[in-house]
Amino acid sequence: MVTIFLFAAAVKAEAYNYDFSAVNDDGVTIYYNIVGGNAEVTNGDIDYSEDVSIPSSVTNNGTKYSVTSIGEFAFFWSDLTSVIIPNSVTSIGEYAFSDCSSLISVTIPNSVTSIGGSAFKDCSSLTSVTIPEGITSIGGSAFKGCSSLTSVIIPGSVTEIKSNTFSFCSSLTSVSIPNSVTNIGYEVFRGCDSLTTVYSYITDLFEINADVFSYDKYEDATLYVQKGMKKAYASTWAWSKFTKIEEMSDEMMGISITEVSTKTKSYNLRGQEVKSPQRGIVIKDGKKVLVK
Repeated sequence: MVTIFLFAAAVKAEAYNYDFSAVNDDGVTIYYNIVGGNAEVTNGDIDYSEDVSIPSSVTNNGTKYSVTSIGEFAFFWSDLTSVIIPNSVTSIGEYAFSDCSSLISVTIPNSVTSIGGSAFKDCSSLTSVTIPEGITSIGGSAFKGCSSLTSVIIPGSVTEIKSNTFSFCSSLTSVSIPNSVTNIGYEVFRGCDSLTTVYSYITDLFEINADVFSYDKYEDATLYVQKGMKKAYASTWAWSKFTKIEEMSDEMMGISITEVSTKTKSYNLRGQEVKSPQRGIVIKDGKKVLVK
């Protein structure tokens, strides 16, 4: 406890290291550093509290800056309850919202491509978070200890889930892992005591460490996999430790079965237009469709 307090105090002691401050439309003072000609949100003289809406741009001494990042420790250990991040922001730094125990909701825009390590660590009141498509990097322990978080859908742009990313999210009941993931670190879902359902869309299967999930979850939780993949999972460590492995139905995969006319425009799973009729899974009217 003393170590944590001293660490937090050290961060707060650096609160005055900002380039300028500005008041947003709601009358909240936000602090900024100038980084690469753009503005980065940082911490400052007064702790942030309650609701904060970050603007997409800010003007200082007659110069207008685009707000493109949220810096390390920007809102660390504050009484923030909700935050709105603009589409101009592309990165969220390490520990940016760590230990914001009153933070209930956060809107992460599609413009964000990276979330730093421990960015939302121990945000114990956070009930839901949408990780947008376009995120390519989620740092280790990014959501560790978010004990009120109930479900997580990891977007198809993520290729690696780093160690402890969702560990000790004790209210987490389900998680969806996309086919894009090629590596899963240590203890990613350790301590997720309420986990009952794991959806894995991975087809290019790889081994994982046994400590990715708490050991009792291999018996308690059900692992759902794509059609035709059950045997592969049952023979690949440590997926094989799951005692309940089931193949997904078409409905679970979000796929409908239909016949598509030659006049219908269809797209493959990479978003490229294909000529109809096209057998296999295509995108039609924004939905996955299995064309026979």
